[in-house]
Amino acid sequence: MGRSSALRRELGWPVGARRTIIHLLNGLNSSAGHGLPQMEVPLREQAVPIHGIKVRFAGQVPKRLRVEPGGTVLSLRQEGASWVAELPPLAIHALLVAENAEGL
Repeated sequence: MGRSSALRRELGWPVGARRTIIHLLNGLNSSAGHGLPQMEVPLREQAVPIHGIKVRFAGQVPKRLRVEPGGTVLSLRQEGASWVAELPPLAIHALLVAENAEGL
């Protein structure tokens, strides 16, 4: 199952700009169990993409939302009091960058 963590940091330019970076990591174990259980090293034999990951924003709506690497821009749709974006399939690692200031 995937995991995520969020980091909010102040940028130097423009002054007061804010971005939230969410790291997404696919921790799905795809090892095949070839060795003895007490000696086996957990090696990833293949990347099994995770589909249907949704991120929900409450409060301030990001002005721009993109996935890195690649710079894929995502659209947001309103669901009740929050905004939701669906990410492309996650193979191993991606960053979701939510920019919250005008002009970014």
